Amino acid sequence: MNSLTHDRNRNETMTAVAFSKYMNIFLLSTHFMFAFLYWYYKTPILFGYNLISIIVFLYEFIPLKQGRLVQYRTISLGEIAAFMTMNTIFLGPDYGFQLYCMGFVSTAFLIAYTNAETAKLKPFTKLKVAFYIGYVFAVRIWFFNHSPYYTLGDRNVAQLFYLVNIGISFIIQVWCLVVFMKAVDSLEGRLERAAMLDELTGLYNRRRIHDSLEQLNTMDIKNRDVYVGIMDIDHFKNINDTYGHAMGDTVLQALATRLMEHVRKNDELRVGRWGGEEFLVVYLSHEGESEDEIREIFSKIQRTEFSNIKDKNGNSVPVTITIGVARKQTDEPIEHVVTEADQLLYFGKEHGRKQLVFLNTNE
Repeated sequence: MNSLTHDRNRNETMTAVAFSKYMNIFLLSTHFMFAFLYWYYKTPILFGYNLISIIVFLYEFIPLKQGRLVQYRTISLGEIAAFMTMNTIFLGPDYGFQLYCMGFVSTAFLIAYTNAETAKLKPFTKLKVAFYIGYVFAVRIWFFNHSPYYTLGDRNVAQLFYLVNIGISFIIQVWCLVVFMKAVDSLEGRLERAAMLDELTGLYNRRRIHDSLEQLNTMDIKNRDVYVGIMDIDHFKNINDTYGHAMGDTVLQALATRLMEHVRKNDELRVGRWGGEEFLVVYLSHEGESEDEIREIFSKIQRTEFSNIKDKNGNSVPVTITIGVARKQTDEPIEHVVTEADQLLYFGKEHGRKQLVFLNTNE
């Protein structure tokens, strides 16, 4: 995974972690509330279990801090299921703890369909949903002939608990819905990026660069020039043959990183991977900018240093690049400019490599 893609994925994970922290605080607060109520109504078993639940949700901040969302969700759902079962057995259906199953219907789809690590659970999703729904009916049937172990206060207290648990179940479902929507948005974003970005380097791919070039044919550019540069890593085949294809990928990623550094310094630069070891650079000049200034921009790119790329013995891998740069003439199709830049590139490669050929002038 290249550094650009890694940064995007890390940001998405951080957002999901932040959201889950709020959910964990809510669940922790809920257990503090129930612990107080069970202490007040003198139900030591349920009070003791709530203390265990509080410890569990305090522990849950550790995997959240480490970004382990799957572990957090698995432990949380396991605790909620045990809490639901414990309270339903001791208090019966009138207090509404079995309603958490409705929230579990959403979480079954959430876990199976929003994370690659748990995608293997998809075949069991319908079975789990059937179990959760069946659980609610089973509780009702069981307590037709059985009495609960505890009764908290009068009928009004049971109704209050029931309403509270409806609210908790609703919040769990809303949480699942929000997480699911975020996962869908993230997936759409990844698909969109995959359609326009090169997987290895994170730069625009040939299709996206081609679309950008097409737009230049119709743009109204006054007193500004368009320059197209095509660059090629010298002797790239030898690098692959000598050091292996993994090293070749490292060199491509290193060049992409250097190019993005140039882009950050100059917002008129557009770069992308044109194919193989070739990269394309488009520059839209500022009004009044001289050719010498533009030549220096491309010259800095051509002089890019790769001294930090080492082989397994710690020796520097020799990496140089050749660039051919052409300028778009008035009403000239951008495709012709790309062809001319490509011809200038190969002229440079046939005449010594490791150079910039700027408008038919070697450097």
